[in-house]
Amino acid sequence: MDESTIEALVEKYPTLERQRDRLAAMRSGAFCFHRTFGFGEIVEYDTVASRILVNFEGKPRHAIDPIFALKHLEILPEEHILAQFRKDPEAVQCLLKEDPAGALRLVLAHAEGSRATLAEISDVLRPILGEKGWKSWWARARKMAEQDSQIAEPEQKSGYYALRAEPVEHVDRLVDGVLLAKQISKKLQSAQRLLSEKDFSAHSEKILPAYEELLRLHRAAAGANTDLERMELLWLCGDFAALLGVELPDDVSREETIRSIEAVVDLANSLSAAQLCRFFSDIEECFPETFLSTCLLLVRSCVGRTVGSAVNFLLAGGHREDLQNSLEQWLRDGSMRASLLDWIIKNRNLGKYREFLAPLVGPKLFRLALSAVDQESLRQSGTRKIPLAETIAGDRDLVEEILAQGSQEVARDLAQMVLANQGFDPLTRRSILARFIRVFPDLQKLLDGKSMAAAGPADGGVLKVSQVSLDAVKAEYEQLVKVRIPANTAAVEVAREEGDLRENSMYKMARQEQDMLLARKSQIEKDLRRAQVVDFSEANGAVAGIGSVVTLADEKGKKERIAILGAWDSDPEKKIISYLTPLGQSILGKKIGDMVEMEGQSPRAVQAIERWVDVGEKR
Repeated sequence: MDESTIEALVEKYPTLERQRDRLAAMRSGAFCFHRTFGFGEIVEYDTVASRILVNFEGKPRHAIDPIFALKHLEILPEEHILAQFRKDPEAVQCLLKEDPAGALRLVLAHAEGSRATLAEISDVLRPILGEKGWKSWWARARKMAEQDSQIAEPEQKSGYYALRAEPVEHVDRLVDGVLLAKQISKKLQSAQRLLSEKDFSAHSEKILPAYEELLRLHRAAAGANTDLERMELLWLCGDFAALLGVELPDDVSREETIRSIEAVVDLANSLSAAQLCRFFSDIEECFPETFLSTCLLLVRSCVGRTVGSAVNFLLAGGHREDLQNSLEQWLRDGSMRASLLDWIIKNRNLGKYREFLAPLVGPKLFRLALSAVDQESLRQSGTRKIPLAETIAGDRDLVEEILAQGSQEVARDLAQMVLANQGFDPLTRRSILARFIRVFPDLQKLLDGKSMAAAGPADGGVLKVSQVSLDAVKAEYEQLVKVRIPANTAAVEVAREEGDLRENSMYKMARQEQDMLLARKSQIEKDLRRAQVVDFSEANGAVAGIGSVVTLADEKGKKERIAILGAWDSDPEKKIISYLTPLGQSILGKKIGDMVEMEGQSPRAVQAIERWVDVGEKR
């Protein structure tokens, strides 16, 4: 744009008087940048149309009003990286490849105020690197920028990368990060990076203020920060003190920090594998009396990765028998949670776990897993996948291993649970059922998508039970009331004496155990109130009832002899089922010659009805 053109524009628009220099820069051959159209080169000024003509990529001789250009068109100096790329693309590509930090410095040097956001840096370099090239280049450049003494990084993602007026050593930058960052997470990141410095001891005087800041943060953290931040501050203080060769102050206590944890399970789930190992070691050293119960709580309650770390720590510490006994107990009382079930299924055949995990994997564990999937599907919203459901669906050997330990009746019951499970989509359910059918072809009818009616308590809520099963439940109740609950109550009192209950993780864990025990006690009490002992003597040989032993035969003549006993008497391996099961309900009331029909199973005829009291011991 020549002088006469500028004079004409200023005469027409007097407010442009202060923009003479910028208008003069819009000369033919000048490089420019537009936020929408990208990099371009000015061709000429069209005096007839009063428009600047710019060659943009894909838009040759694009006309722009000069007033608009002053607001939206950036004229690039010859040293700008885009201008250099137009003149010598090979040299710029070499700079980007060999010295990403140098290329970033060049971009910042020509940005307004020598600073630019990530989006602005991207706008400049994407025309050179392309979409994919930009992403991979930035991954390298960001790491190198962290080490560059001239580049200041933003504290927030939306902040500015800036070119420093004076270079600052990397250690000084990290110390400033600890001292000046507003967010505690940023302070911790800088402190962690300081620890990895090779010449840490050589910079001890510079680093000392960062250590003092970490101590200050730790002292002020109780109740003010998350459990994770409190633990990270504790560990960082300890690591800094060790490298600086100083003793930790008495008021920086591992015991008090661990005792202040509000949610030990949530904390454990948020730790890395290395941090988990350190956490377990701290608990074992500081609280040897409760260490085992804490680790077992984490095994039962945490997510899979944390479960594995806790198991490995227990095994390394010689607690294999305690772990195995706990797993067996949780399986018996049905208190295994989805994450633990998921971990067991995934790791059951791994060498170091096989000996104590493989025996757990049977129909009972599979029932718990299916129930956990169903419950999780009711709790969650949206389309988020259920990890345990994904594990069951993806494990091609699991169903066959489970069914190898049970009868067709067990298989039918498990298949029914799959069919009714809301945690699997229809295609996944059919895929899992197909695995059942490969083992028991008679279950083919389950694939028609129909479900069998679930049997519920009969006789107005009364539970008919045998004396043997009632004695077993009463024994469990006695164990709860006289041993487990008193022991837990004592543990609660011991934990209560440790201090402030709001910051006492041992107290919280003992209370959680107490809630579970009291819930089980309440359930048994309800069941016992409904229980009615029967001796099965009222059964007869004419009509199948509770206490009958029924022989069923299919159309091929294959026979199966099944005993129908009380609500708590099921033992599928011995062909004993509860009268409350779907099969039990379908047999009750049948006479010899009647057909027993159930969805997913071929009809079978009742060939014989006997009394359990007559033949039970002889079967």
